[in-house]
Amino acid sequence: MRGYPGTKDAHLAMERGEIEGVFTAVDVVQMMYTDWLKSGKISVLVQQTPQRHPDLPNVPTSVELGKTPTERSVLSFLARSGGLGRYYVAPPDIPADVVEALRKAFDATMRDGQFLDEARNSRVPLNPATGAELQKTAKEIVNIGGDEREQVLAIAGSVR
Repeated sequence: MRGYPGTKDAHLAMERGEIEGVFTAVDVVQMMYTDWLKSGKISVLVQQTPQRHPDLPNVPTSVELGKTPTERSVLSFLARSGGLGRYYVAPPDIPADVVEALRKAFDATMRDGQFLDEARNSRVPLNPATGAELQKTAKEIVNIGGDEREQVLAIAGSVR
C-alpha cells in the first residue's frame, strides 16, 4: 500500500474515496471493519488463498483464475506462501518427541473453551492448522517446479 504508512491508513483512505481498493486479509476486515462485508460496503474481487474462505464462498481464488496448469501452479505457490500465517518455529535439530509435545499443546489450546471464548470476545478470527498440515504446505512450497520457480522469481523481482 504505497503512499500510506500502514494498513489502517490505507483502509481509511479507501473509506474517504482517495483510493478504490486495497489488498488486505479478510481476517483483518472481519476483525476491524465488521460491517464492511455484511453491509456490502466493499466487494471482495479475488481471494489470494489456496481454498475459498468459508465466509466468501462465491469469490474465486487467484488459483482458480489461472488459465494454464503452469499459471495455476505459480498462483498456488503465491497463495500457499501467504497462507502459512503466523507460526511457531524451532531449531532444525529439535528432538521429535519435543516437536510432538509442542504440537499437541498447540492443538489442545485451539480446542480449549476458555481460549476460544476469549478469541471470540476479542473478535480475533481463528483458523488454525496443525503442525503436520503446515509442514506439508511448507514442503509443497519448497518443492515448486523449475519453470514455476523462475516465474515466481520474475514476479517477485517486479514488485520490489
